[in-house]
Amino acid sequence: MAVVLEGLLAFAALGGAITLIADGESLGSVADDLPWQSPVLGGIALGVVNVLVPVTAILGTLRGTRWAPVGRVVVGPVLVVWIAVQIAFIGLTSWLQPIMVAYGIALTLLAIRQLPRHQHVGSRTAGGPEATPGRPAT
Repeated sequence: MAVVLEGLLAFAALGGAITLIADGESLGSVADDLPWQSPVLGGIALGVVNVLVPVTAILGTLRGTRWAPVGRVVVGPVLVVWIAVQIAFIGLTSWLQPIMVAYGIALTLLAIRQLPRHQHVGSRTAGGPEATPGRPAT
C-alpha cells in the first residue's frame, strides 16, 4: 500500500515540477515569493525532493534492500517539511497544501506501522526459554 501512495506522490510531484519549469509564468505574483523568483529552480527542487525521494524508497522496497523500511519512513516527513517550507515562502495559497501535509503524515504512520519487528537474541519467544548466545536453552 505504501508503494502505491509513494508512487502517486511521485507522479503528482512530477506533474507539478514539469508545470513549474514549463509554465512558471502562470504563477503570477506568487513567483515573486519563490527563492530567486525562479519557478524553474522551484520545479527542479520539487522534482528532486518529492519525485526522487519516493521513487528511491519504491525501488528500495521492490528490490528488498535492508534500508527500504527506513526509506519509506523518510518520504512522509520530507513531504511535510516541503509543504511547511513552501507555506513559509509563498503562504497558504491552495487547499492542496493542508491535504498534502495530511498525506505526508499518513504516509509516515503507514510506513512506521509496516516496519519489521526484530526478535533480539536473549529475548523470550512464544513461551520458550530465554536463549543465550553460546549456551543451550534449558
